[in-house]
Amino acid sequence: ETDAGKNGMEVMWNLLTSTNHEWTNSPILLSALKPLLLRLCARYLLQEKKRGKALDSVANFHLQNGAVCVEPY
Repeated sequence: ETDAGKNGMEVMWNLLTSTNHEWTNSPILLSALKPLLLRLCARYLLQEKKRGKALDSVANFHLQNGAVCVEPY
């Protein structure tokens, strides 16, 4: 399937939900997607909440106990 004419969100959705994960072996794609994926993960872990708690129960446990997220090197 071609991604021509699709917006970035559609392309990302197709990559992440695909049963073919060969794209993870591409250094070019990984370097292009890494900053976006890190931002999305940080947003999910730190900002997306339900009743004032992180949506991810493990993240919530650790964040409630003082854990912090730092930018990886």
